[in-house]
Amino acid sequence: MNIIDNQRIFLNKMEQLKSIVDINARFPLRTISKEFSEICFVNFDDIFTQEFFEGLRSFLIAIKESNLTYAVLDPKPEEYFFSHFHKYPFLDFNIDTSSQEFLADIEADPGDSPADAIVYNSNVIVIFGANARWVIYADRDYEVAIVGSVRLDVKEAFIRGIGQRRILDAADVVEQILPLIYPDSSTSKYLDISRQIRTNYI
Repeated sequence: MNIIDNQRIFLNKMEQLKSIVDINARFPLRTISKEFSEICFVNFDDIFTQEFFEGLRSFLIAIKESNLTYAVLDPKPEEYFFSHFHKYPFLDFNIDTSSQEFLADIEADPGDSPADAIVYNSNVIVIFGANARWVIYADRDYEVAIVGSVRLDVKEAFIRGIGQRRILDAADVVEQILPLIYPDSSTSKYLDISRQIRTNYI
């Protein structure tokens, strides 16, 4: 299992995370740094599928990177996860990781608590590489993952890797996903959230 149990490595990963996402913000606020100006979205549940991981590997190869991290930010990695299991909910993968290994790791019991496997207990999860050219911020409450890239060619490589059929834009999120959470589109809550999505991610 590729879960991190070394505090120094965890703290280094957190510093890297803080440079690319606002760890205190939650969607629909702007969660990823402004430098990630090329935006698209995928469904939250996609990030835990074999097909998505295989697409990520293809994407990494295309942009000449080799490693990525799945990092759970909610529940809090230190206050909840480490205090219970003496390890951090950060998983490192590379282009040689098989999809079967990936599925086994995200579904792994961290310690006599199968419900705390990362695939099940991750309200906010960030996926990122080593070179800060792309980032994925996924929020289970809104059933969406924001994909940010620093350049158009990186975004296009991501879309080719993952597949166009999985890709959404901000309008799709407002029109297709948000109504699943707020069925009445006339409510002030729906209108406010849809406004924030359009403001922060277009």
